[in-house]
Amino acid sequence: LDLSNSVIERLPYCIIGLPRLESLFVYRCRQLVSLLGLPTSLKYINANDCGSLERVSFSFSDSMRELEFQNCLKLDGESRRVIMQQMVYDTVCLPGEEVPSEFTHKGSGNSVTIPMALDGNGNGYFCEASRLRFKACLVLSPINYSHLDIACLITKGGVTITELKWDPMNVSHFLTEHLFICSGDLMPGRPNVDGTRNEILFEFSCRDSLKIIECGVQILSQEGERSSSKVDCYGAGGNRDRHTYGDENYYQPEPVQVSTRENVKNSKYRCCWSWIKKLCSGKEYKEFDALHDIEVSRLNEMSRVYDTSRSNEMSQSPIMIRR
Repeated sequence: LDLSNSVIERLPYCIIGLPRLESLFVYRCRQLVSLLGLPTSLKYINANDCGSLERVSFSFSDSMRELEFQNCLKLDGESRRVIMQQMVYDTVCLPGEEVPSEFTHKGSGNSVTIPMALDGNGNGYFCEASRLRFKACLVLSPINYSHLDIACLITKGGVTITELKWDPMNVSHFLTEHLFICSGDLMPGRPNVDGTRNEILFEFSCRDSLKIIECGVQILSQEGERSSSKVDCYGAGGNRDRHTYGDENYYQPEPVQVSTRENVKNSKYRCCWSWIKKLCSGKEYKEFDALHDIEVSRLNEMSRVYDTSRSNEMSQSPIMIRR
């Protein structure tokens, strides 16, 4: 659903009634002040350059993949916390000047070293390391134009453990410092590394003129994974079409994914479609108009079948007369 460059201040309630909506574009909706009650089917949200956006509050589901809030400078503290602390997405981009406190391992520039626990023989290890995951946060400097393309190399004793690359993201212009949050598997498989080394190194990189000011990493424990099944769904170990281990199979969200509930009356959808069509023109208007006609025809047919079935039931039922 693409509502970009419209003059809306908030989304209508009927958007919640679109259970198969996967992508929402509200790019440059400069009067938009809130994003509330969005459907849990969403996978992608682009709210870049919504300069008036203050409140974001909705239930993230394990289907969420990417959140873009570039240059949303008025986001309140609670909305920022909700966005950053969710563990169901692959990548998030929003304004920010420092790595949040939950990222316990921090480093200046593009790298951070994490100490490993030692076993009884003095060897470094992570318990069940192949199942551990991490979440990373980068502070990026303001830029005029770039293609945000982040990669991460994880090494131990000079040996590569994991090499990750997240989907590229278009960046028109960062007005201030921004946070890029991503996640992945710490050690896919069981790499052959030097057990005497008691630390691992995270090195992040990006193309073009982007500068990484600071970075932070949070190791997600097995207990954390078990406490929320959503952890398995964001990052390299969940849906691998979201970021890759060196290939170029990037996810491309589609701008219009609209469906409707089958058990809602026509009147509700006439209201919703009428509201949406006011925001569209040209080709977009025709697309929405065609979808509207299809939905109305389908719902009318369902209503006709229901009425016929109900009529047959009534004709076969005994008539009760009360005295």
